[in-house]
Amino acid sequence: MTDLGASDARLDRLERLGELRARKVLTDTEFEAEKKRLLAGVD
Repeated sequence: MTDLGASDARLDRLERLGELRARKVLTDTEFEAEKKRLLAGVD
């Protein structure tokens, strides 16, 4: 995957995490842990 493609995929996943947090599917703690993991590049 290109750097741009990877960035787009990461952004999509961050948006999805935000939606799940907004719908109370994820707690703030779970959201922050997943966001940190995603930004660190851990799949």
